[in-house]
Amino acid sequence: MRKRRERISGTGARIFVAWKRITDRFCQGSKVILGLSLPIRSGETPGGFLRQRLLGHLLPAGDGSAELVTVRIVAQEQVLNELCRHWLFGHALAEREPEAAVFKLESSTLATFVPYFLMPYGTSLTIQSELLVRRMAEASLAMANHYGTMLTNLEGRKEDKHE
Repeated sequence: MRKRRERISGTGARIFVAWKRITDRFCQGSKVILGLSLPIRSGETPGGFLRQRLLGHLLPAGDGSAELVTVRIVAQEQVLNELCRHWLFGHALAEREPEAAVFKLESSTLATFVPYFLMPYGTSLTIQSELLVRRMAEASLAMANHYGTMLTNLEGRKEDKHE
């Protein structure tokens, strides 16, 4: 077994990869990564830098250029606590009560991503925004149609096999 260290250069960061070539008869010639290390030097970006940069591109700009829509969601406190832990809803939280939360969300996000983020909560949420309820209904209907068609196709195959 031979060990080797390689330096991989990427976007300004250098990552060292230690790997070994396996010489046993079952995995002849395969490589296994033994470890990764990112050298930390003074003056490098802090640990939260990448998260802040990523969220900066995903969240609405704080300069007021994006059109924000106010959405009030009513649910049990535990459900709202979980919802507020979500990266998008946590940053969009404007007001919080024990069984209600008010969010300021970008209208484009409201029409695209938000309905899918809320679907796992099922009927535990009462949404007080006509725009969002409409988008939730459209997205749910599209999903129901998709799986309804899939079920019909599967049932059709099953009948073909029995004939």
